[in-house]
Amino acid sequence: MVNVMISIHPKYVENMKSGKKRTEVRKSYIAALPTHGYIHFYIYETRPVCKVIGDFLCDDVYSMVFNDDSTCLTDEEFNEYKGNKKHVYGYEIYKLKFYDKPKELAEFGLKRAPQSWCYIRKDIK
Repeated sequence: MVNVMISIHPKYVENMKSGKKRTEVRKSYIAALPTHGYIHFYIYETRPVCKVIGDFLCDDVYSMVFNDDSTCLTDEEFNEYKGNKKHVYGYEIYKLKFYDKPKELAEFGLKRAPQSWCYIRKDIK
């Protein structure tokens, strides 16, 4: 399993909590599957929260040329994010959970939040 810290804006966190957002979209490919099994994503919620608020597993990454309902992005937002890239990557959200008490980045060995995502060394419970 590969562990990754991912920064997500509050409006998308709310869509995850409601079950509407089932796919996380990123411009870059996180090298993990299939050789390492799952990707364990830790969710860092950006301002104003600035805490690690939950996590999820991903066992399926796919290339996205067009938007779909599982991203909770409008077509305009998707195309703006994608820019001039031919495709972006969709990370399927599986076993999503939110913590009763949010965690600090320091608990994960990080001094600051990643711009988009970063690998972290170990699984923190």
